[in-house]
Parts: sequence; C-alpha cells; structure tokens
Amino acid sequence: LALNNHMYRGELPADSKDITWVEEMACSLYHTTAHIARIFGSSSETNPLQMRGNTCAHPMNLFRNAASLPWTPSDLNDLINIVFVGPRKLNHKQMKKLTPYVVRKPKIAALLCFLCAHDRLYAGLPAIDQSALDLYPECNILPGLEDSIVY
Repeated sequence: LALNNHMYRGELPADSKDITWVEEMACSLYHTTAHIARIFGSSSETNPLQMRGNTCAHPMNLFRNAASLPWTPSDLNDLINIVFVGPRKLNHKQMKKLTPYVVRKPKIAALLCFLCAHDRLYAGLPAIDQSALDLYPECNILPGLEDSIVY
C-alpha cells in the first residue's frame, strides 16, 4: 500500500532496526485513539516471571495529529491500556520485561532526525521538542505506564 501511495521511503537505518512500537508511536505523525494489551503472567514454577499476551489497536472516530514531536509520555499513556491477568501485581523488575513498552530517549531522537531528513511528511514540522524528549528515560519502561495497567 505504501508503494502505491508513493509513501515508501526505504529501510530504516541500522541503529533504528530495534525500535519498540512505543518508540514508533512517540515519533508518529498520526495515531489511532486506543491500543489495548492483554498480558498473562506465567504459572510455571521454573519461570514465574515469563509473560505473554496480545495487543489490539482500535481506531475510533478520528486520528490525532501531531503538531510537534515527539509525543509526550502522557500523550502515549492516554492511548494505551493494559489488562494483566495473573496472581499478583507486577513489580518494577517484572514491568521491565514488557519490552514492547520500553522507551529509549536516544532511539527516539535518532528516529525523529532520520524521519525529518528522509520523509516528506515530516518536512514541515518544527524542530524536535527537546522538553518533550527529556520526559523519556534513557532506557526504561514508558513513564506512567504503571497507571495504564488494570489488574
């Protein structure tokens, strides 16, 4: 579809190949209005911290458009809901195993720089919002994600 719409811009640079979907969301111009994940804790005694689950994106009404990038963590948390099915609440160590929700400030900055230089849709955006970028950790789960989890 991207090829037919003349929107395909090639491959990402090697240092951006491992970005998480939350890091992609931080750099996206357009968003659907809800992402819901259902995650299960393992009942295995040999690996009780193993987690598995699925994620659904639900488009509702209109898309949200970015006026500046990156989106703030609170903007992303407004879009994310996680339902955790397990015997107890997750502690911080267990939360860090939710790798799709890990964000890295340097990865977000590098991806935005690449997109601004190589994608015509990003050409008219203002410079990277450093105050929004500074809200992200160097390498940790999305700030405020704990509040998006329903047990």
